[in-house]
Amino acid sequence: MRAAWFVLVLGVAGLAQAARAEAPPRPVVHLFVVGKDRANVQPLVDLFSRHDSNLRLTHVPVFSAADVLTGDERNVAARVWIEVAAGGRARLTITDARAQRFLVREVALPTWPDELARETIAQMVESSVAALLENQGLGMTRAEADSLLAARDDRPPPPPPPPRAEHQLGFGVFYQGQLFSSQIPLAHGPGLRGQLIEPTRAGALGVAVTAQYVLPQGRDDVNAGVRLHGVALRGGVGLVGQRAGLRLEGWLGAGVDAVYVQPRQGTLGGATLTPTRWTANPVLRAEARAGVRVAPKVVLCLAPSLEWDPIPRAYSVTGVDGQATVVAPYTVRPGVSLALEWP
Repeated sequence: MRAAWFVLVLGVAGLAQAARAEAPPRPVVHLFVVGKDRANVQPLVDLFSRHDSNLRLTHVPVFSAADVLTGDERNVAARVWIEVAAGGRARLTITDARAQRFLVREVALPTWPDELARETIAQMVESSVAALLENQGLGMTRAEADSLLAARDDRPPPPPPPPRAEHQLGFGVFYQGQLFSSQIPLAHGPGLRGQLIEPTRAGALGVAVTAQYVLPQGRDDVNAGVRLHGVALRGGVGLVGQRAGLRLEGWLGAGVDAVYVQPRQGTLGGATLTPTRWTANPVLRAEARAGVRVAPKVVLCLAPSLEWDPIPRAYSVTGVDGQATVVAPYTVRPGVSLALEWP
């Protein structure tokens, strides 16, 4: 009798073990509790923390349609996003493991967050997940969900592309010195510069104009002399770039030297002087510029340059022995300027 009872117990235990082995494992459900303030969503966290171990719980600050539409989370049968507004209106967004079928459920919970309201949410989650997993024809398609969810994605919009840099006006003052002639070694004086820089995909392009007052200088000998001063006007186009805090520029341009010529008697006093007059002489110019910022809106710029007279010029007077050249400028004249600019 005792042996028979032992066999019966073993048989029942074996059947029970077989039943447990054949029972499918409960599906894992990933719950996302949505809310920026952890304190406001804590009732939901507490509610589902007390439930079965097949629940996986995550707090996210905002609802993301992109996250809902992303499937294939490892070992998860369904995912649920739970949102409860301040007035107690709850929304459930549910998707299957592959993010191919979707359910959206809403309910008003005027007594939120009391026990009845919280249990209502728990029952909605359980019934909705079960219905979605058991009925393959239930829910919205991915295309339908994509359209619906995109309209209410709470994520901040992506930052706009950086605005296209606007053109930049600049103004500067400079002082330039330039080799001039064997008779007058250096022509120099102060000037003003204005420029407009326009950014492009290939780099920044600029146009600039300058006006320089060339200080008076003269040349005298025993027969005759001359005194010169005037205004140097230039315009040009250039490329502008920034490298390691240094502004580098290259410019090509042209202009005119408006020179006031005053012939003067030599010490012998026998010259027949030509009239005092203005002359205009065309000039071509190339310039390299390097600038460094010395204040938030001030750039110190050093600019070597090279100028060329396409038409050679000379300043002459008429004396007792005929016409004599008093000053003959170099055809090619190097120079350099130092500028302060406000770009």
